[in-house]
Amino acid sequence: MFGLKRKKRRRSLEEFPPADPEALLGSQSVRGAIVGAVLAVVVFNYAWILSADLFGKVFPWLSMLQGVFVGQMVRRMGHGFDWRFPLIAATAAYAGSISANFIIAAMTTSAELGVGTLEVLGNVTSMTFGIFFAETFNVVDHIYAATAAAIAAFFARRNQNRREVLELRKYQEARRA
Repeated sequence: MFGLKRKKRRRSLEEFPPADPEALLGSQSVRGAIVGAVLAVVVFNYAWILSADLFGKVFPWLSMLQGVFVGQMVRRMGHGFDWRFPLIAATAAYAGSISANFIIAAMTTSAELGVGTLEVLGNVTSMTFGIFFAETFNVVDHIYAATAAAIAAFFARRNQNRREVLELRKYQEARRA
């Protein structure tokens, strides 16, 4: 903290290992990204529902934490760096936020009615979703879900070094020509 300031040293391209653009493009896995996103949503929604049941409160900021978790899982399982991977992560985080809030609302309804949560979820109709979005899932929840989607999109892309970026650009320009 109190040390002398050092100049940041830029690494030259020779310090990075050579990159094969076809191998980089082949390492991307949309299926892996989707599986990772679904896994992250299911696991995090389960933890979110347990915390709501344990504390008797809904913590809406957990949707933003879910966005981090979903983005990291898409990055690790998808190995992607193009536009599809942030889109997958953002969609999954937004849908996960809505689904967790829906199940928590079903838990609250079942507690008020004195029936089981699965019984309430079994009686869901198309009218239920209209009431849920009109009365329970309000503007603030949409803001939290959108923020979670943005966070997930931010964390979803794989980081590349300078050589990988340059080799991919050269490869794409060669393919266009």
